[in-house]
Amino acid sequence: MILNLFVITKSYKRQSMEKIIIFIFFTLIISKSFGQKSTTVITGIFSQLTDRDSVRFDVYPYGGFPYNIPELRVTYYAKVKSHRFSLTLPLKSDRIYTSIISVPNFLKSSYLNPLFFESGDHIILTGTSEKLMDFMGKGAAKLNVLRHVYNLEYAIDITNAEKTHSVSGLPLIVENSRKIIDKANRYLNSQKTNISVAAFNELRTYISQNLWSVFFPIYYMNGQKDSVRRFLKNTWLPFRNKYYRRPDLSSRYYDFAFAEYLLYDYALKQIIYHNNFDALNYNEDLKEKYNYFKCHYTGLLREKIITYLILSAPQSNDVAYCYEDAIKYITNKDYIIALNNRCQCAPGSVAYNFILSDTNNVTHRLTDFRGKVLVFDFWFTGCGNCRELTPKLRAVEDQFKNNSNVVFISVSSDKSLSLWKNSIKSRFYTTSSDEINLYSNGNGQSDILYQKINFSGAPTLRLIDKKGNWCENPIDCRIDEGKDLIEKINHALNK
Repeated sequence: MILNLFVITKSYKRQSMEKIIIFIFFTLIISKSFGQKSTTVITGIFSQLTDRDSVRFDVYPYGGFPYNIPELRVTYYAKVKSHRFSLTLPLKSDRIYTSIISVPNFLKSSYLNPLFFESGDHIILTGTSEKLMDFMGKGAAKLNVLRHVYNLEYAIDITNAEKTHSVSGLPLIVENSRKIIDKANRYLNSQKTNISVAAFNELRTYISQNLWSVFFPIYYMNGQKDSVRRFLKNTWLPFRNKYYRRPDLSSRYYDFAFAEYLLYDYALKQIIYHNNFDALNYNEDLKEKYNYFKCHYTGLLREKIITYLILSAPQSNDVAYCYEDAIKYITNKDYIIALNNRCQCAPGSVAYNFILSDTNNVTHRLTDFRGKVLVFDFWFTGCGNCRELTPKLRAVEDQFKNNSNVVFISVSSDKSLSLWKNSIKSRFYTTSSDEINLYSNGNGQSDILYQKINFSGAPTLRLIDKKGNWCENPIDCRIDEGKDLIEKINHALNK
């Protein structure tokens, strides 16, 4: 979870700074005198902003994952006036809300973590072209702790060890993670009296993510499985056991990020105890993961874990089993809505009747292809993995070039019509002239079709049978040269 809060300005002139100081003073006085507990106000002062600009706030009531699930976020916009913006957030619950703020005209070298807000905050943000300068006002203490933790993570850099993608780099990752946890927790404890209980727990959870820093280096590591397993058992597990705090199952403070960490924990222990490296993949062993977390956790934390688990494994063919069982006991209405909207491509269920246009502006619907097996490839310009998939998918299409009952359809999430057409002409992302290329009408990944397939990233392959029902999801053609996709197409033809 990384927040890019970018600001671009050269410097504050003395006169402008004096005005800012006066503005901050009176804002603090007003907030203190008239602010109500249920009111949360965020004010920012950035000199590069003009009256034509607006600042976007993406607020996540349950934590910052999944970022691409609109049902689990609320977006607000604050208009800029005289380089300043102010937004009142209706945060009614006493839990911590995660927010990502997008400021226009940003500088890529300037960034910060996700920001945490809670009911009653009156926070003022100021910055320069190089960095966000100050958090001030009621509730700012937790943001200063968050920034301190981030600076520690930045100073104690583990990226060099991660990039080695070898077992020899893993002990360094653990050692650096230990340093971050020790120093961050000491600082957090020193600030305990300045922040709420909810904020303290949220920050402690955020710090704990460093327990699982080895997850992605191992995920991307090729081979060396015996050495990885020994490392996890002899080095990582003792480190994890020393610092890991078993969660309070009755607490409401854990967010989706913590649910994600628990899945990392599960996968690494599966390697140690069962030599199961498939557990690293979100889409593998979904039913086993689901049953484990269903049995070992209860209450609101279980609901978060299960919701995260299902929504993060869109390629798994076990989604239907997990979804149909989960909605029997999940009580959070927002989770249920997200699951209902995102689990409609289970094998055997009726496919969404899309309406999209091709390069000649001819409209196509699912109902136009009755009796045909449809092979969908979802991509976007600039997607390196999509380009790698293209020749593999082209070879599969060649296998069925004389079969009119198989139709290959590419769908792009490009928002620019001209960019999409130029990419089709390049043939980097599409297979042949026989393929139908459809455009998401400038909606990008916000198009409803992407929601209906529980899209999580490109490339994504989907199959629809002759009756208009979703088939089982095929394996990525880059993994097996398209053998599984060919097998599933033939199965759909013979149903």
